[in-house]
Amino acid sequence: MKPEVSIPEWMTQKEEYTPRKDSDRFIEKSMLSVLGVLSKMRNNGSIGAGGAGASVFMAFSLYMIVLSAASQNMFFNGCLFAGLLAWFCFMPEKTLRNTFLTALTASLISAVIMIPAVFMGNPQSMVRIALKVFFSVGLLGGLANSFPWNEITSGLRFFHVPDIFVFTLDITLKYIFTLCEISQNILISLKLRSVGKNPRKDRSMSGVLGVTFLKSREMADEMYDAMMCRGFDGEYKRPKKFRFRKQDVIILILAVAAAFLFVYTNHNNAVLM
Repeated sequence: MKPEVSIPEWMTQKEEYTPRKDSDRFIEKSMLSVLGVLSKMRNNGSIGAGGAGASVFMAFSLYMIVLSAASQNMFFNGCLFAGLLAWFCFMPEKTLRNTFLTALTASLISAVIMIPAVFMGNPQSMVRIALKVFFSVGLLGGLANSFPWNEITSGLRFFHVPDIFVFTLDITLKYIFTLCEISQNILISLKLRSVGKNPRKDRSMSGVLGVTFLKSREMADEMYDAMMCRGFDGEYKRPKKFRFRKQDVIILILAVAAAFLFVYTNHNNAVLM
């Protein structure tokens, strides 16, 4: 006959624990920041650029930025600005908001820097520089949001950019996305395990950064071993044949029209402002 087992009295007593109130704004803000980066990278390349290839649009963007920087005619820069705004009209809301706010911020910063030119009797310089900065940043922002990163790196290789630069850019972009996901999971687990009041939240931040750093070192070693096993020699191969699509004709027409407008407005001093 088995002996009877009695439950200790302290186990039968009801225990109530009410943790002190604490603010989770640190963890919530960190999670929102990480989620913002992830959402931007997930939405990258979701709108397209009128069907144009990445290499063609990259060359067109650089070409238009050079024309804008070299022009001293406000009418020409105004036409470029109007064309950029027309392209913005075809963007989705989120992509438009990110691209427009980035370009507007850069333009306002350049305008603030050029405020002394107003007091020196040359206010047109401030307007001209701010307009050029808005156009350049907006065009590059549209490029970044119109194509996925693999097409952008492929376009760089088409222009014979060194392999080490393309490799560094490609791996950096991929690891930013991966490390953001790791940081997000760590922050979620930290929030679930946080009980009571924690007056030293800076220690939590150092712990998240430490775990993320160790995970990045581990992933770097694994990536190196995987590249060695697959025979990767650091060379990015570009397509041997360049496929010229119908949508690229529009880009070429715009480039030729911009060149004629640049020559007409700058060499004939037409419509000066």
